Amino acid sequence: MCMVVLSDVVCVAAPGGTADGQKNVATLRRGGLIGIKPDGGRPLIWRKLGTGAWPNHLPMKEPLGGLIHRKRPARCPSQDANTFTPDHTMSALRSILLHLDASPRSVKRLALAQELAAQHNARVTALYASTPAALTLPFVMAEGVAELVPMLQQLDLDYRDNAKRLFDRSVSSGTLPCLWRELRDEPLIPGVAGHALCADLLVLGQHDASDPMTVGVPPDFVPSVLLTSGRPALLLPYVDTCTTFGQDILVAWKPTRESAHAVSAAIPFLQRTKRIHLTIADEGGAIAEHDADALEDFLRLHGVQAPILRHASVPSEAPGEGLLSLAADVGADLLVMGCYSHSRARERVLGGASRTLLKSMTLPVLMAH
Repeated sequence: MCMVVLSDVVCVAAPGGTADGQKNVATLRRGGLIGIKPDGGRPLIWRKLGTGAWPNHLPMKEPLGGLIHRKRPARCPSQDANTFTPDHTMSALRSILLHLDASPRSVKRLALAQELAAQHNARVTALYASTPAALTLPFVMAEGVAELVPMLQQLDLDYRDNAKRLFDRSVSSGTLPCLWRELRDEPLIPGVAGHALCADLLVLGQHDASDPMTVGVPPDFVPSVLLTSGRPALLLPYVDTCTTFGQDILVAWKPTRESAHAVSAAIPFLQRTKRIHLTIADEGGAIAEHDADALEDFLRLHGVQAPILRHASVPSEAPGEGLLSLAADVGADLLVMGCYSHSRARERVLGGASRTLLKSMTLPVLMAH
């Protein structure tokens, strides 16, 4: 299961005990897709999945009667299974979408987005998006309040203009491109999620119910954008005790697509960090050790050179609180984890750890669904 989750490309053959499976294995061997390729291409390591061990969460919609082919890589005679050297080119982080609202904390998010853009030669797109004030008030449809609508519309313009002034002031001395965009007639969550589809990373802020300036951003904004867009997001807490970013990264690993997506999105940060702290979901000693080995191998192939320190699994009955406690103990300034949800009565509901982190985070969290 881990090998599938942590692979950049997957090639599947039918089960080895069948005639089709044996034929496919022979084809793979003749074509060099197992072991050392005869044309000198990059090696692939042969692994066999035991009978009946196909993971239940990986749907098999069609019979595995053939191969999933891929284009052969360019000829490279110097590489074989024993001398293969991974490409340590830094992973690309080129497009950052930053959400801005009327809160003064938007300036802090903008500063971090600019810092990341400078480190990764990326472009920041600042998207000002907030629900109109008239739509956030419970009495908006009551009789006799029509005269308040122009006042509320002017309040929206004042909030927007103030955010634009702060944006212009922050980017005036910068050398990298930073674009200003606004949501106008689009609904808030679908609009932001739509813009997010063409971004490598989102930068969002934790909801603060005590801040009246964020009344235009609903409490479910962050999880809704995460689940709707499917893009990774860097979430900044409204109370942040960290003085650094990305120097000590805590990776909360679970052999799921959400966790794999989060780790892949975090590779640009993992390549630059000083230390990586790793905790594995409690699945038993041997399985957890295998998961840790597979993840470390994946990261080394992507040029991650920082030492990886392994820690005990957090308590399964309170994983969110356990992760926050471990992050404080190791001095982490970034947490990487999957964002989990499940369906309930035709709506998406966050898992326990995700819900806890979004409510009580004390450090930046990179999440992906």
